[in-house]
Amino acid sequence: MDTGIDIICLVDRKPVFIQVKESREYTIKRGKRYWQRISEKSLIKNKANNMFYVFVLKSEREVNYLILPSEFIYNIRNKLDKKASLFWLYLDIEEEKVVEGRKSHEDLTKYLNNFDQIKDA
Repeated sequence: MDTGIDIICLVDRKPVFIQVKESREYTIKRGKRYWQRISEKSLIKNKANNMFYVFVLKSEREVNYLILPSEFIYNIRNKLDKKASLFWLYLDIEEEKVVEGRKSHEDLTKYLNNFDQIKDA
């Protein structure tokens, strides 16, 4: 499991760090599911307002990107599996809406293909 930074870039002379994660599509009753595991160590080490996880969501017909701030993922993890050393993030896409698919069902649609938030970091 990769825990390091994949991309370091400068936005208005400020560093932005990006961890890229890839997942293929799994068909479920309600639509499409993608999943990824993230270690607690990685979440703690990479928690910052200028750190993002970019989930590459690959299906047979398209590729989408879910860009989540690391602090946001850290907060979701604390709601779902606070004691787990590995956090399993399930991403469900149902009719153009993205939700956390396990317990919280939090709406993540605003993060889908939203690279603008990186510019604002």
